Amino acid sequence: MRVAIAARRRGTTVDVIAIIAPGEIGHAFPTGDVFRQAVLTVRAGAVGRQVTLMRYFAQTLNDDASGHLLGQVDDTRVPPPGAGPPQRFAFTLDAPGATDVTWSLDLFRLAPDDALARGLGPAAQGLRIAAGTARVYADTARN
Repeated sequence: MRVAIAARRRGTTVDVIAIIAPGEIGHAFPTGDVFRQAVLTVRAGAVGRQVTLMRYFAQTLNDDASGHLLGQVDDTRVPPPGAGPPQRFAFTLDAPGATDVTWSLDLFRLAPDDALARGLGPAAQGLRIAAGTARVYADTARN
């Protein structure tokens, strides 16, 4: 798993682009059971944004409308190699004094709220995959 973060100040906001590529893992990320999800968190000072990578399921009707099925209705996971370019996530953070942004990518076996509701401790809830800091560069584009 590779994560690249670029941050640029534009006026009083910080624009952040996060690119997540699966590297050599050979499958979508995250994968496993239907509850697995990864959360990318980007922060500039006290301001933060998150994006959740997972498969989303909902009840759907089968073709003849005679019954309900649980079906995948969306998929925000990172695709495997060969399935297209890495996913890009754009964040706009209202953080006028920020000089850098911090980021983390965490893998959860269950949604964090569900794990806490079941009394599971931090080790059972999730695992930090990667984290880092990126410098915020001034926007040098002139109008």
